[in-house]
Amino acid sequence: MKSIKVAKLNPALRLLDLLKVPFKLLLNGFKFDAINETGLWHVQTINSDDVDTKKAFLIEGNDTSWVKDNKYLFHQMTLFGGWKNYTALEAETDNFPFNIGWVIYDKNSNKLKRAEVQRLPISDKRIRVLNGTPNFKVYFFALDKDGNQVPIKKVGEGKLGDNNFKDLRLF
Repeated sequence: MKSIKVAKLNPALRLLDLLKVPFKLLLNGFKFDAINETGLWHVQTINSDDVDTKKAFLIEGNDTSWVKDNKYLFHQMTLFGGWKNYTALEAETDNFPFNIGWVIYDKNSNKLKRAEVQRLPISDKRIRVLNGTPNFKVYFFALDKDGNQVPIKKVGEGKLGDNNFKDLRLF
């Protein structure tokens, strides 16, 4: 597999992220562990063929939320029925920071919905990702700081608000 070049994120957009925190708290019932860091400006479209699914971690959605798609970010708003189930993942790298990415398929048709990488750099080995609903099949993958894919594995799971992995960033 070839390396994937992840574009740098404009610092002004990080400022916008900070300004959004009070609204995200409100939309998530003031659960600090439910603040999702993924915004539309954070993701970069990639070619799904560049992802080695053997090094990725597959999550078949299990959230029963009425929000069935993550296209418009309503899946991040628990107050409005957003997704609550998450998986804690660990990237097997010491080449920091790393980036998390995902390749999403429709579970019934196996049709590719999209392939993206999160442009926010991650300095810890572990993060949390939302599981999605049963109509999703998602391969989560990690890229080291050089854009090379590294193995990623599950280290736990839970539900937003359980505080089991509250120190891990949510994507």
